[in-house]
Amino acid sequence: MLTDILDLDTSQLKRSPRFYGFDSFLQLGKDITIHPAGKSKKSVVPGLQPSKPSIVFSSDTEELIRVVKKFDIVYSTIYDASPALLTRLNVAKRKAFVNISDILNKEGADRAQMMHRISRFLEFCRSYRVEVVFASMAKDEFGIRSPQEMADIFVQLGVNREQIRYSYSIINDVSWAGSG
Repeated sequence: MLTDILDLDTSQLKRSPRFYGFDSFLQLGKDITIHPAGKSKKSVVPGLQPSKPSIVFSSDTEELIRVVKKFDIVYSTIYDASPALLTRLNVAKRKAFVNISDILNKEGADRAQMMHRISRFLEFCRSYRVEVVFASMAKDEFGIRSPQEMADIFVQLGVNREQIRYSYSIINDVSWAGSG
């Protein structure tokens, strides 16, 4: 089951997830929560339902290392391939996160640099046996990219098409298992 995470009200979409090549969408804030690393889940979202998967994000790797066990998915906004972070993710059985918008919203040399960082990050994730969740985090309907379109981009980063499909499906494992 292929699922994408969107940063928009999914009830306002004109087309179904199937049109884009997905089985379902998760809406950020409704179906899945995202938190800055410096704040606890409860301080960010009062009354958070424990069954909702949660993403923690930060550019501070040390902060992410401290909070790995409290969240389901960890998003290093700078894609730091820190051995300490990846070891913690592996031991805690947490997933890393790649935001496709980090590539699509950049141009020229900035895009090339981001693609290099993500490629290196993914290579280290494979080495440390850390599963990676891919999501578009689209803010509007035009930002949604099909798994096929993403595969065309990620092949350039050393990810094969099966790995793309798998990365879009493992969010369902987190969704059904709930927060740990």
